Amino acid sequence: MSCLVKQSWEYLPYSMDMEGLIPDGDSLATVSSVTATPNDGAIAIGVIGIDDTEVQFTISGGIRGVTYKIEVRATTASGYRLEGDGDLRVEG
Repeated sequence: MSCLVKQSWEYLPYSMDMEGLIPDGDSLATVSSVTATPNDGAIAIGVIGIDDTEVQFTISGGIRGVTYKIEVRATTASGYRLEGDGDLRVEG
């Protein structure tokens, strides 16, 4: 996930594609967590679930001018633990 931009007022769906991290013949089974750093209490993340190789979630809030690191952790059907991350900048 590259650096995404949202307005602080917006409530939007996002996804992180884990395809390049999933071993051949395996699949995503569970979402362990989706978190934002810094954890300043101003941003809210809701986990929606899994769609094939993507972890889907929603993000609302955030402080204008802050860039958050969004970290997604998931487990595969074979028990492998995967982590992907990206940046989300809040503007306006």
